[in-house]
Amino acid sequence: MNKEAVSGATAGFMATITLHPLDVIKTRLQVQDLQIATKYNGTLHAFKTILKNEGARGLYAGLSPAVVGNTASWAMYFAFYDRARKRYEKASNDDGEVEKKKTKEKKSISSGETLLAAAEAGVCVSLLTNPIWVAKTRLALQERGGGGGMEAKSSSSGSSGSSGRAGGGGVKVQKPTKVVVRYKGLIDCLYSIARTEGIPGLYKGLTPSLLLVSHGAIQFTCYENLKSLARGEGGAIFALENGGKKNDDDGIAPTSEQRELTSAECGVYGMLSKIVASLITYPQQVVRARMQKLQIERNQIKYKSLLQSFGTISRREGISGMYKGMVPNLARMLPSTGVTFFTYEFVNRMFVEGPDENNNED
Repeated sequence: MNKEAVSGATAGFMATITLHPLDVIKTRLQVQDLQIATKYNGTLHAFKTILKNEGARGLYAGLSPAVVGNTASWAMYFAFYDRARKRYEKASNDDGEVEKKKTKEKKSISSGETLLAAAEAGVCVSLLTNPIWVAKTRLALQERGGGGGMEAKSSSSGSSGSSGRAGGGGVKVQKPTKVVVRYKGLIDCLYSIARTEGIPGLYKGLTPSLLLVSHGAIQFTCYENLKSLARGEGGAIFALENGGKKNDDDGIAPTSEQRELTSAECGVYGMLSKIVASLITYPQQVVRARMQKLQIERNQIKYKSLLQSFGTISRREGISGMYKGMVPNLARMLPSTGVTFFTYEFVNRMFVEGPDENNNED
């Protein structure tokens, strides 16, 4: 498409490849019902359990849809976001608000318009990529080794023990020892879901996904304002203190001389904005994961709708249930976001400047 799409795709690919194991752990913790089965007692325990029962491959379950999904999502997100921003900038120019000054800088729209641009991009990406994320969730929850995982736990009938591991005493049951692999890969998973659950199955969790558009909108608004403040443009905080006026386009001088930010700084601001967005929207991610999980056990709680899922989780597990998997999520997402925004800004500038820009001495 354009440089925004290429930069976004590169950023999404790099972040996914490096930090996927933490995403697997986060997903498994999110879908774990407190009162039914507590297989993982935290991030470190989950890591050890998966490694012991499934090997290193278990930590990379669902990697292919994650790579495809994140690469495509970030490519589309940055492309749609950039288009929306430019549309709002053009509308401002047509209204004569910033006609005098047409710079190469992208920060010339209000925080509200940034929020709208990010929300537009998020809606488009959610509608296009939801089937990939359903497949990714199913594959990430699909256990590989001898651990009983997603299959029913043979109703923990009395015989002690090794919760799901072979040979725990009593009657030996062969099926749990060899976990049935339901899906062979991304394409097989998408085909199987479409065949057995229909198109609605591919769009499970879409409602909370659309609500999670607010996550990206909050994150990008924080990100743009942090960059503006660091560059000396003032941003939203400066605007609030000056009656909605942001910079010298509105008759207000910037607080300091504008400067170019490094890619590393952009990575840090991306991480800070991620923390804010995650704290606000994380419960929606838990609900989405529960809704997308394949319901296979008889005594399993059914998550049918957004409101019903919120009510069920809060009633059975309390507020802590809404933030299950938050630690591995932040442990993965903070460096992932840093890598994403660093890579995006770095690659994006290569298109603008070229590799030898720093050697020019005009």
